[in-house]
Amino acid sequence: MENICRLCKLSDWNDPEFYEMLKSVVYPPLCDVKHRKHWEWAIGMLTLKKFGRINNDAIALGIGAGQEWPVFWLTNHTKYVIATDLYTVSNWNEANPSMLTNPEKLSPYPFNRRRLGVMFMDGTQLHFEDETFDIVFSYSSIEHFGGKEAAAKAMREMERVLKPNGILSLCTEAHISGNIEESRRKGNGNALESFTKEEIYNLINSTKMKLIDEIDYSQNNEPIVHIPEDTLKTPHIVLENDGVRWGSVHLAMIKP
Repeated sequence: MENICRLCKLSDWNDPEFYEMLKSVVYPPLCDVKHRKHWEWAIGMLTLKKFGRINNDAIALGIGAGQEWPVFWLTNHTKYVIATDLYTVSNWNEANPSMLTNPEKLSPYPFNRRRLGVMFMDGTQLHFEDETFDIVFSYSSIEHFGGKEAAAKAMREMERVLKPNGILSLCTEAHISGNIEESRRKGNGNALESFTKEEIYNLINSTKMKLIDEIDYSQNNEPIVHIPEDTLKTPHIVLENDGVRWGSVHLAMIKP
């Protein structure tokens, strides 16, 4: 596969290495539903596997993890997983409170319940000791944390709890084209939450972690979903609203 740090591409579904991981992480009937969320989960787990962090000694932490499937997948491939999110906040429907008491209801496949801990926690204030985790992962969450400063604070918290040589696998929403500043002035929530290239590098540079690869921003005439009218349309790779386009970007970083 090409760079691990990259924008989502529809062509990735044709990559054998990526597709094998996709089939492992995503509930099989949905493997061929070409959605950027499935891409985030597969490229994240593939990254951790390629760099040797998927093993029986690894301890993983999910930030803004909700009930996403990598949480369950990792219980079958690592020593222990802690999923954190705002599980009891009533207006945050992507973090089902059932995860706190009955995660079995939410997993699409068998997982090791003894290796899963679920905690209510704000991603900008992690209640863990320094250098606790071998893996930290977060997929399309930090853009919802309350602005660019809050996202940078979350990044520094992820860095703090990672062990030296630990890996952060993170996806967020990257601006691709269109006048994002004008859209932000209009109060467009999608433009407010996605990150420009400069803002992404500011996030990275708010820590001492290092990118594993340079970020590949190339795309191949990806299909576009118009928000809100086409929200459920697939393939779901690039989104557009108010003339602004954005998509998922994966950042893989290692703590020195």
